[in-house]
Amino acid sequence: MNDFDRLKHLLLEAEQRRLDGLEQGRAQLSDDLPKLIGQAQQDHPVALAAALAHPVAEALGGAVQARKQQLVDALFPVIMPAIRRSIAEYLRAVSQDLNQIFESSLTWRGLKWRLEARRLGVSYATVALRHSLLYQVDHLFLIQRESGLILDRESVAGLPDLDADAVAGMLTAIGDFVRDSVGAGEAELSSATVGEHLLWVLRGPRANLAALIRGVPPESLKQELIVRLERVHEQYGDQLGVGPEELGSLPGLKEALTPSDLKAIRAEAQVEPSLRPVMLATIGITVLVLAAGVLIWQWQQRVANLVAGLDQTPGLEVTDVSSLPWWSISLQVLRDPLAPVVLPLVQSRLPEHVGVSVREQAIVSAEPAMVLERMRRRLDLPESLTSNITSDRLVLTGTVSPELWRALHSRAQDLAGGVVLDLTGVQADWPAALASLGPWPKDVTASSDGIRTSLSGVASHSWIESVRVLHGRQGWSDLLDLSQLVADRSEELARINRTLRGKSVSFDQGEAGDGLGLDTLADHLAGLLPALESGGLRVRVVCLGLSDPSGAETDNRRLERERAEWLCRGLSARLGNRPDSLWQLVEAPLDLATLRQRAALVQLEWIDPP
Repeated sequence: MNDFDRLKHLLLEAEQRRLDGLEQGRAQLSDDLPKLIGQAQQDHPVALAAALAHPVAEALGGAVQARKQQLVDALFPVIMPAIRRSIAEYLRAVSQDLNQIFESSLTWRGLKWRLEARRLGVSYATVALRHSLLYQVDHLFLIQRESGLILDRESVAGLPDLDADAVAGMLTAIGDFVRDSVGAGEAELSSATVGEHLLWVLRGPRANLAALIRGVPPESLKQELIVRLERVHEQYGDQLGVGPEELGSLPGLKEALTPSDLKAIRAEAQVEPSLRPVMLATIGITVLVLAAGVLIWQWQQRVANLVAGLDQTPGLEVTDVSSLPWWSISLQVLRDPLAPVVLPLVQSRLPEHVGVSVREQAIVSAEPAMVLERMRRRLDLPESLTSNITSDRLVLTGTVSPELWRALHSRAQDLAGGVVLDLTGVQADWPAALASLGPWPKDVTASSDGIRTSLSGVASHSWIESVRVLHGRQGWSDLLDLSQLVADRSEELARINRTLRGKSVSFDQGEAGDGLGLDTLADHLAGLLPALESGGLRVRVVCLGLSDPSGAETDNRRLERERAEWLCRGLSARLGNRPDSLWQLVEAPLDLATLRQRAALVQLEWIDPP
């Protein structure tokens, strides 16, 4: 240490020790502060409260501004039960008041209140509340919360005196019983019935307020008592822990507890007879009558629907109905034998417990549906035949066999009840009737005038002849006209020519005469030509010559011509001069020229094609 440091130490040593002492005291203050506050609370509580009031208020204000959510979380367990308790008390009071109003609505008094409400132009609830909330607080007791001692009591003048100690003991015993029965915690006695009085117990931090009330108090009375209890705590909170003798001398306490102004008196005290039983009985009878009426109406509707359904069923007609609602029903019905059985129909539309009795009387219904069903069964009508039924007209559409077509027309005038049978849409199915004769010719059409069918067009001769034979055998002259059919003989002529090709005349190589088979061909033509002529058909005979490919082409053409001439001369000599036949000599057509054989043949052609 140099001289300067020693000089500084000598000059500042005392000041340094003082600063170190202050620093040590400040550090120790945090440890001693709780003890000091506790000592001050014991020695000078009022002075400590006054000293801390302002800083604590400032601290709470700052905490509310800075940490709102934290403060809400801390106060939630305390505030929410109080809020729920307040809401529950309010709803209970409202329910009690409404119950009073509803009970009085069915009395003479309630009727008078309704007239008064109409006269004053206010709601019935307002008048009822005005007249219903009648009560009087007879006794008020201020009870020390911890000890159960009655600090003060006030009663309405003129009432018999109550034993305060007995009341305190009763409340303490009941409170202990509630806590022991329900369990520890916040379970406390809040109300009880004592004779004609209603006991309310309102809890405070230091004292409770017990009220004995006569009549029916509203919720507003409880709020008034709570306000008075709060006022007592506000004014005398610190002094509520003293004994009853010291508390009785406090100014203003008796005025705060005076119950004389806590009452509501009704001018009319007499009890009027209630009309509620009579009105309830009237309502009950009315409900029963209405229910019976509804049930009877439902039964009548069901019976009406049942009868309408039966009447709409073809072949059924209801003539009489009698019933005992929802118990039994009896029907008298006219029924066609082809109509459905009535009993199962009725049972399927009614409850199982309803007894059903049906008396049927047989009839022959003239309804078109029944007429059609009767015709279907008698004539075995096909399913392809459709029907359209109106009030008195039965229209059939479709195709049927000629025999059935004839039967339908024969019975059209014999229908019962004047039902008109319209058969204009029914056609005889001639293609099906003639199917056994082979395929229907594509050029043949059928047209009908409603009674008779006419076939027109070109068909093969054999098919037409077969139709004529069947026409005569079945007796279809009144149904089918064949006069417009024209026979097509082209197929028949082609068949004849195919036969004639097989009867050709053969020649030796290079020869044009003395052919073999001339007589056979002549004999065949001698029988064929007269048969064709007798049928009104005129044909010409065409001679054709053929050659093989062995010779030159010019020689072959010459041989073919000579062989055809020789064949024509031979046939003319053997068959005679036939003016209705025209003998011609032509070259062989391509389909015959390809045969390339040493022969000659004939083929027929129509002179006047049919």
